[in-house]
Amino acid sequence: MRLQAIVLAVLLAGCSDGFTPWTRTEVDDSGESTDDETGGETDTNGGSHDTDPGEDTGPEGAHTYSCTAIGSSYSDGFFALRGFSGRLYAGQFGYGHEGSSMLYRYSPWELTSPGLTGVSESVCALREFEDRLYANTESSGDIYRSSDGSSWERVHDGGSHTIGCGLEEHGGYLYAVNYDNGDKHHGKILRSADGGSWDTVYDSGSTSLYLREITSHDGTLVALAVNESDSQGWALLSTDGTSWSAYETATRFFRGHSWGGTLWLASTDRSSSGASGVWRWNGGNPTMVHAESRHYVTEITDFDGALFAGTSDGWKDDEGSSALLMSRDGTSWEEVCQFPELAAWSIAVVDEHLYVGTWQYGDGGQVYRVDVTVEDETDEPDDDEPVDCSLIESSSSLREVCETGESFCAGVYADGGGCDAYCAPVDLPCTARYGGEPGCDKEPENVLSCSDDNTHVSDWCECGWG
Repeated sequence: MRLQAIVLAVLLAGCSDGFTPWTRTEVDDSGESTDDETGGETDTNGGSHDTDPGEDTGPEGAHTYSCTAIGSSYSDGFFALRGFSGRLYAGQFGYGHEGSSMLYRYSPWELTSPGLTGVSESVCALREFEDRLYANTESSGDIYRSSDGSSWERVHDGGSHTIGCGLEEHGGYLYAVNYDNGDKHHGKILRSADGGSWDTVYDSGSTSLYLREITSHDGTLVALAVNESDSQGWALLSTDGTSWSAYETATRFFRGHSWGGTLWLASTDRSSSGASGVWRWNGGNPTMVHAESRHYVTEITDFDGALFAGTSDGWKDDEGSSALLMSRDGTSWEEVCQFPELAAWSIAVVDEHLYVGTWQYGDGGQVYRVDVTVEDETDEPDDDEPVDCSLIESSSSLREVCETGESFCAGVYADGGGCDAYCAPVDLPCTARYGGEPGCDKEPENVLSCSDDNTHVSDWCECGWG
């Protein structure tokens, strides 16, 4: 089916209040196909690596992150991670292993047996639904499921040379994506109420719409794609899972994650008309919050009260390294671990740990465990006396206090001094910053970094120990 040419100036029907879509414009069905993330053969093992730790000073003191390899692949590495029944499952990437299990688990680190077999390229997505673990695969687009992680059954035949890289639960259904990578057409969205019988709820027809991700945010399903004829990024939106609207995007979005009332998006500049980075979407057009020098931001999740994202320096025969990025406010991002493998392709949280899956084409990959160490809060007062928030207003007539607690003050400055200066009179660190105006007017949708050196005359500041 052809993507329609239309520009919307109203809310998408059925979307929640304030959740507006992208602008939709025309896309041309003609053009040459771009390179994709498939093809080639190899089978080698990789070594074990530890990485340099990163440190972050959060509201509760310094959070130090260390990344330690806990398991290696027998193939090129790992494409998908997911927790199930208290254990981590890691789906591999590699060619020529149809007769072997393509799935590891931890702890302990072991290859599942008899395991997930019949996969010709990768286990590209994992998801739990109704107490079973599901796998979407490539290059056959098949969907498998298991009740114990060891024995698997195929519940959908995706067809030859197809890619299945997304799974999401929404409204009592499990959704999956599928794309015919051989003939470059039929980007599909499938859904199932029981995980066994699948219906097609969207089909791009002759348009080469490579659907790779589907996620749910604020009552809306969002499927992310690229038109391979012109590298234009697209997003498909639906509130009921059957009626879909297509919107042109500024870049090719690779993965999405809903957290803190915002849809966070990872993008790539490969097979893309836009940039690599991290974006936020609260309605309207997405806004880039981090421009990434590596070619891919591969996946995003939340852990330890912060956002984490994986990166990749390229695809297959490219050279480079990868990293784990972290942000506590969604605006300021830093590397907390760097990996020698080209791609940190997948991340997942299981119990008290974050895990990162990497791959190196022709040289194997690792799964890393991310451990957190929180230093003692030596600067926090030991007594129980409440903080005197009036000291903030006493320090300047252009500072007002709007909310108080025993160890918490919040309000607006109008002297252009910033939040660190606002919190200084009560000897508390800034824990959050938003746009704000005099009269205790907080702008919660305008999230800023405490340390931002901007030109704002006024902002809303929150001071405390977290």
